[in-house]
Order: sequence, then C-alpha cells, then structure tokens
Amino acid sequence: MSEKVKRWLVQILVPVGAMALIIGALTAPKKTAVAFVLLLLMSYGVWSVFDPEGAFMFGQRWKFRRAEPSEMALLMTQLGGIILVVTCIVVLAILLFAQMNI
Repeated sequence: MSEKVKRWLVQILVPVGAMALIIGALTAPKKTAVAFVLLLLMSYGVWSVFDPEGAFMFGQRWKFRRAEPSEMALLMTQLGGIILVVTCIVVLAILLFAQMNI
C-alpha cells in the first residue's frame, strides 16, 4: 500500500472513529469503553501478525543490544496475534449484537 493511500486512510478513519467514540460514549458509555479496549487489543493482534518482531520486542527493546527473537518466538507471537484478533472479534460481536446489560 502506498504512503498516499495510508495517509488518506488515516485522515478519514481517525475522525470517523473519534465521532463514533463520542456518539457511543453519549448513548452507551460502558459498551463503548469495552469496545474501545477491544479495538486496541485487536490492533495489537493485527500488529503481531504482520510485524511479529516489532510486536515481540515492543517494550523490551531497551533491555537488549542487537537481539533477534528466535523463529519459534516469532511464530508464537503471530499465533497469539491471530488468537487475540479472533477472540476480540467474537467478544465484540457478542457485545454489539446481543442484548447484554453491562
């Protein structure tokens, strides 16, 4: 994906997401807070799948010099990211489509 497309997506999706959060916070604050946390977790899961080394070393890079995670560590990071994304999608679907009172 080109930089121009990425920039355009960010310019469109960030304000739309902010408006959705504001509207959601006004109508159903608890569901909106849970959905926001789930979306943050889902974005970390997607990052883990597409950049496992970056996600694996996130918050730990300062501890090591020129460290490289093993292939097994990268595979487990990707697998964890897939599981996290699927779990977040299921919980988000339950939250949005079920008549739950949280």
